[in-house]
Amino acid sequence: MPVSQQIISLLQYLLPGFLAAWVFYGLTSYAKPSNFERVIQALIFTLFIQVTVHVGDYFLPEHGWVEKALPFFVAIVWGITFTVFANNDWLHKPLRRARFFTTQTSYQSEWVQSFEGYDVGYIVLHLKDGRRLIGWPEIWPANPDKGHLLLEDAAWVQGEGDADVKVIELEGVRGILVDAGHVSMIEFISQPQEESP
Repeated sequence: MPVSQQIISLLQYLLPGFLAAWVFYGLTSYAKPSNFERVIQALIFTLFIQVTVHVGDYFLPEHGWVEKALPFFVAIVWGITFTVFANNDWLHKPLRRARFFTTQTSYQSEWVQSFEGYDVGYIVLHLKDGRRLIGWPEIWPANPDKGHLLLEDAAWVQGEGDADVKVIELEGVRGILVDAGHVSMIEFISQPQEESP
């Protein structure tokens, strides 16, 4: 087999792994790793894909186009599967509860975990200039140092202590976009408990 044909065969073998990695990083907030790490992850995805394809060979009849398309379909399924597990903490949560395997989460940082891992209600942004803004977080960045938070139903909070606090509604404003770099602290407001009748 000529060298060029070997390279094409190798690329056909590895391409589904790169596709799965592309799907994963496209659907999660994880930062893209270095090129070397991407190749390693693509190889790991390739292993999952090839095992799945070989198992599927026993159940699927042989068709030329199916054999060529199946690895790419499996790559997309594995990419989405890993994405769902990472975005919902489905793998790390039971392992954390076992208190033996890990104390980590699937989220890339505590910042993302705070927004994604809990039922977030209204938040209060403490800005670095001393002002406070309350609102419903609709969008937040994956990194606390860059990006923006979109608050809906936003209002300025003035005063200190329960008696002196004044909330100034922003009339006619649907949402407000705040630079995450201007935020020094975030308060997550607990949801009021509904009283049972």
